Amino acid sequence: MNVAIDALPLLSPSTGIGRYTRELVLQFYASQDVRPFLHYGLRWSTELREAPVAGIVTAKNAFKRVVPQSYEIMRALRQVSFWAGARRHRINVYHAPNFMPLAFSGPTVITVHDLSFLRYPETHPAERVRVMNRRVPRAIASCDYVLVDSEFVRQEVLDVYRTSPEKVVTTHLGVSERFRAMTREQTRPVLERHGLQHGSYVLSVGTLEPRKNLAGTLEAFCRLPTPLQKRFPLALVGMVGWHMKQLAPRLRELSAEGTVRTLGYVPDGDLPYLYAGAGAFIYPSIYEGFGLPVLEALAAGVPVVTSNRASLKEVAGTEAAALEPDDFAGLSEALRKALEHDLGDAAGRARRIAWARSFSWRRCAEQTLAVYRRALARHA
Repeated sequence: MNVAIDALPLLSPSTGIGRYTRELVLQFYASQDVRPFLHYGLRWSTELREAPVAGIVTAKNAFKRVVPQSYEIMRALRQVSFWAGARRHRINVYHAPNFMPLAFSGPTVITVHDLSFLRYPETHPAERVRVMNRRVPRAIASCDYVLVDSEFVRQEVLDVYRTSPEKVVTTHLGVSERFRAMTREQTRPVLERHGLQHGSYVLSVGTLEPRKNLAGTLEAFCRLPTPLQKRFPLALVGMVGWHMKQLAPRLRELSAEGTVRTLGYVPDGDLPYLYAGAGAFIYPSIYEGFGLPVLEALAAGVPVVTSNRASLKEVAGTEAAALEPDDFAGLSEALRKALEHDLGDAAGRARRIAWARSFSWRRCAEQTLAVYRRALARHA
């Protein structure tokens, strides 16, 4: 089966959608049943990019400022490239892993990761909300199947778009074997590069934007006793997203005090070591379609404090402390308990790892491939 996969998310610094796309392609490489052809916007390849394109975010932002209707122009160019490549490579099925597919006359599968642009539009740029409000309903109506990351998102899609229940299929995401518990010796080379010590920091991973509730993370951390803040500084990993100017002064102040360290975007290969070396992980996101960072931290055996909203309870199960994202006192107390008690709990560590390993990228890929076959059968 020749499958076209929209690989545009792989060109930018890694996010959850990029991770999802990458892991699916890696699983397909190992399969005898599917041959992935990756469409990188204006070119095709059978090879998976190992790193984002340098400077692509800056270039995209500059293009948007200079060129009127830049989104529509780029989409039209991508469409021409896609049609030509789909014919040349004899594509059987097209999968758009980032909500909005290009036009294709054959079987089409899309992945809808969440409906945050509807539920929390204030946490996205207005232009992104406008485009998604226009295009996502059309995509869901016209495609053959909709994949979703969680049962929570499945119900959201059914409630909002009133599509057939048989058309919306949950394929839980997985966790790579790269994310695992490690010794101090194993993590040292990476942690030293970032100025961290094994077991002696609180970690938060995710794009620095309103939906990730960075303000809540900072508030919960700053309510810890001062000795704990100094012993376990907060390490923030993730590129700066939209609408973060109001938090910049607070971050500068905490950074000057030495209790918060902003690492920015880090290479994907560093992440497993940063998780494994953490004393605790905090992720009180307001809304998630899945929440890969929570699963990756659990796979490393690290105590996790997260939100009880959206899909996060589904992903964390009973192996994380889950509270309301605006319960700053509760989040702080859970974080204190994680650092003072849960960190040394070997039985809890084993349970966290076992829970995380129940989520598999192989199973996600197998379920996705089954949906491709169903889409083909519908067209046949």
